[in-house]
Amino acid sequence: MPCLCNCRPNQCRPLRQMEAALQKMQQSAATGHLKDLTLAQRRWGRLQQRYWRAAKAFDVQMTSMNPPVAKAKLTITYSRNSQWDDWAALSEGGYLLRTNLTDVDAPTLWKRYIQLTEAEWAFRITKGMNW
Repeated sequence: MPCLCNCRPNQCRPLRQMEAALQKMQQSAATGHLKDLTLAQRRWGRLQQRYWRAAKAFDVQMTSMNPPVAKAKLTITYSRNSQWDDWAALSEGGYLLRTNLTDVDAPTLWKRYIQLTEAEWAFRITKGMNW
């Protein structure tokens, strides 16, 4: 399924995989193969663990059907979480530097941050050398 947003090639892959897994789980519940609510919740937990980048992108509801309809004993519904989409759009490609320095302007903070990362990188290389 092609992606319609302006994202990097692998950025939307976890979302697509999570949605495909949810569709498969929904189909299993509709055909009666997935009958137990506890088992369905456990599967949802494993999906969240496996596709952790997309775990909060979906709101999932699972309910037992009483009385069952045909073979189906469970209903699984899901929808995209629009708040997560908004957060993902805002946080994409940006840094948020948190500091307690109130008298330093943003460009100076950024310069100090870059210097710190370069120093850490130099220490990492030195630490890895066998003298």
